[in-house]
Amino acid sequence: MEQPWGPSGACVVSQSPCSSGSPRGAQSNPGCWTVCSGCLSPGQHGVPGDYTASQLLWPQEELPAPRYSSHHHHHQGRLPGLLPSRLPPSEHLADQLTYQMQEDSQRNLGERISNIDYWQSELTYELECLLKENQALETMKKRLECAVDELQGPLKVGLTFLVTLFPFHSINRDAQHALEQDLSDKNSAHFIDEKCFNLRKTSDSISFYYGKNCFQFLTSVSVPATWAKFSEDNIRYSQHARANSIKLREDAEVTLESTSEEMWNQFNSTNLAFNKRIAQVADAKNKLQTQLAREIFQTEDTIMLLERSIKAKEYPLKVAQTRLEARTKRPNIELCRDAPQFQLVTEVYTIDDTIQTLKQRLQEARDTLHVLMVNKSNLEHDIAVKANSLYIDKKCMNMRNVFPSTPRLIGYT
Repeated sequence: MEQPWGPSGACVVSQSPCSSGSPRGAQSNPGCWTVCSGCLSPGQHGVPGDYTASQLLWPQEELPAPRYSSHHHHHQGRLPGLLPSRLPPSEHLADQLTYQMQEDSQRNLGERISNIDYWQSELTYELECLLKENQALETMKKRLECAVDELQGPLKVGLTFLVTLFPFHSINRDAQHALEQDLSDKNSAHFIDEKCFNLRKTSDSISFYYGKNCFQFLTSVSVPATWAKFSEDNIRYSQHARANSIKLREDAEVTLESTSEEMWNQFNSTNLAFNKRIAQVADAKNKLQTQLAREIFQTEDTIMLLERSIKAKEYPLKVAQTRLEARTKRPNIELCRDAPQFQLVTEVYTIDDTIQTLKQRLQEARDTLHVLMVNKSNLEHDIAVKANSLYIDKKCMNMRNVFPSTPRLIGYT
């Protein structure tokens, strides 16, 4: 009896090499059978449209087994009484067609699993690279934040890079989400196709399924070209985002290093200026103190010398005046204005003029000492100001000893 979906009179069955249909291509199988179009009834894509009761009662042991189970088929016994000992030609063709369809499905599922494995590995590799890049970008963000905390000078530069990092971080997150979603879909598809690949005639989970959804493609599914292009686009998008992120990190690294170098140069220049200023203030303070002490000492020494000179001139003046006084008591004609008299008068006047001059110089020296004493407070105030400036500069130098190190300046700590 001819089956409604069996081969018609125009059906030609031939043995010829067949392609696997894989996007990568596969080796031809000399054992494949091809059936011309029109040999099947209304079922689409080589799938029977209707099944008869006799077909549903075929035992699994009577169907041709795949090549890898021929040994099992050879040793397996038949169930007696279910089929005649000799099948009609149409039944043989249906048997061969079923076997061929199972072989094609098995091969296509295997190739599909290989393709999924390939894209799984590509997506996994790209996801790992993107996760590493995200981690590196997060580290760079923390370094920039540390650098901003350490350096108030280049605050604008650090904030600019922080603001620039946020959009790239969002782009990387979007690429990461797309890769993770695609990889999750690939894992699900791999699980389903691997489950289908492992199905056998003796499997417990096989059953009949009716309905158009089982034998027709939905309008929303992809074809192999768009399926591969989707993962390829996700990888390209992630690679582009990683390239931009790497370039931004390199620019940030260069900026941090140049900023750190500039800060150290400014730090060293400031230290040199502080040391120079401290030396100048200390020198001025020492000069003021030395000059004041020297002037006071010289003035006091001059006063002491003048007093000694005046005291030394008083005794000769007393002698000369005593002589003149004594000679004024000469009697009568002896009171003569002789040469000794003129010499004594000249001596008295000379000594007296010298003493007056010394007293005048003494007064001037005392006035100078008084002025020095008056100005001493001003000089001491200037010295105190210099000493305070020196203290402040030294304190600043001590504070600058805790200047951030290079690793802290570039944000590592």
